[in-house]
Amino acid sequence: MAMPQISSFQFDTHAERLFVELGREEFRSQNGLPIESNDWNGAPQQHWSVWNDVPCHILLGEPGIGKTREFEYQYQILKKNGHKAFFSRWQDWNGKEDLLEILNDERASFEEDLSYGNQPAWWFIDSLDEGRIKTSEAFDFLLEALKSLHKSEKFANLKLRLSCRSRDWRPTEQEKLSRFFSFQGESDSRKSGVVAVTLLPLTENVVRLLALEKLGNDQAVNNFIQAMTHRHIIPLSGQPLLLGMMLSLFHENGLFAILEKRRQSQFVFIF
Repeated sequence: MAMPQISSFQFDTHAERLFVELGREEFRSQNGLPIESNDWNGAPQQHWSVWNDVPCHILLGEPGIGKTREFEYQYQILKKNGHKAFFSRWQDWNGKEDLLEILNDERASFEEDLSYGNQPAWWFIDSLDEGRIKTSEAFDFLLEALKSLHKSEKFANLKLRLSCRSRDWRPTEQEKLSRFFSFQGESDSRKSGVVAVTLLPLTENVVRLLALEKLGNDQAVNNFIQAMTHRHIIPLSGQPLLLGMMLSLFHENGLFAILEKRRQSQFVFIF
């Protein structure tokens, strides 16, 4: 059976990811990849849906870990299920105007959805670190936008989803957001309506699922996993972009090429 051509480091399959609240140490298996919580272990990492009821959700992670892909997926799921959802990117903002202008033609619909009814309006704003490149005051513009919505009574239905590179997130900013968002859950003891979570590397099950997409059969996937295990590089596969590169090299030249490529170009695995 001929193996498929690998034309891209990106994956078509969406795999369930794990997240852990900022400040908590995640559990990893012996191979260095995260493990899911189950009856045998109480790992602190959970799936996205655990925090769906939190008004403000900050998604953190290193470049290439899959933050934008996850945001796009969650946004599409909400839209598909008939929810009011909006998606914005900091790189589309000019760094000067009212941040709400980033919504473009959807601004009027966004403000209307916040004003009427009791259904939440979800606003995803991707890559705060991109906004900081344009101005160091990017977060202040966000606060001004929230103040504007709060004063005009267009706030109660807002569910904000913000992503940022881990190293660019400041704990004091979570405290500032907490002034706007209060948690409404009756059975939850949290006082804040803001949670910051870190997107974890892929689990081994997900690595296998994505490898199957690229390699086409279970035997090839097993060979790939065995080769990585033999060379003690399985932890590298937890980063989606690196996994795509590794699969491409394995498909074309065998896994020995990965180590040779890394020796020749040390920057390949640095993000």
